[in-house]
Amino acid sequence: MSKSNGRRARSRAITDAALTSAAGVAEAGPATTRRSVRVRRADTIAELQGFRRWAGMAGAGGPVTAAKLVEAHSGGYLGTALDGSGDTTADEAAVRVGPEALAWAHTVALVAVTDSDDEPIGGLMAGPALHFLASLPSRYGMAPVLAGIMRTSKLHFVAVDEAHRRGGVGAALVSTAIATARTAGADLLYGQFTTSDRGLARFYSGLGFDLSPPDRPLDFTSILGISAGPAPMRGETFFTRWFYGPTR
Repeated sequence: MSKSNGRRARSRAITDAALTSAAGVAEAGPATTRRSVRVRRADTIAELQGFRRWAGMAGAGGPVTAAKLVEAHSGGYLGTALDGSGDTTADEAAVRVGPEALAWAHTVALVAVTDSDDEPIGGLMAGPALHFLASLPSRYGMAPVLAGIMRTSKLHFVAVDEAHRRGGVGAALVSTAIATARTAGADLLYGQFTTSDRGLARFYSGLGFDLSPPDRPLDFTSILGISAGPAPMRGETFFTRWFYGPTR
């Protein structure tokens, strides 16, 4: 498998008017401007280092997250198994290195940029939840771990500059993550939010996610082949978008 070649991934150009419509109630309100916004993969070291900011805004370990993204990109693994071509070369190469490399091959780092200067105004990271999957091998072996990496994707965080919020940028990032997970062959995309934040509940349900009852774990039996699934923190709610299998 070759390392990243630095070429720009295909972009998705959307106007603020379309973004506001796509976001629904969660992003209702005055848009920033009617400039064009594109969502694409972060494809330079500088953009990935910028995830220190996006992850920090979302409370998702900014410096550590950014460093791991840069490491995965430099190693030639980041996002290499997401094109949906059916070519298993990326998976096979990553497996030889280890499950963490395989997880990064199934991870996407997205940025939203304005056409005027191509500078990121928001970021999103989605991919396998290694924290949960790492708890499985001692009891169940590696088979469910590999299944979880290749068939599930967690929306780890999404963040947008304050000056560009309520313009549909967050919705565009999440919509692109949905399309990426589906194309890559994932069974589902999921995440979690603080139950008391009704704005986020409206945001994710408006984008086609099902909301689980608060504090309820997810059931990954159909994916992992074992009775297991991630559990939320107390006071949190999972949101799920199934592409294959159960609906919630």
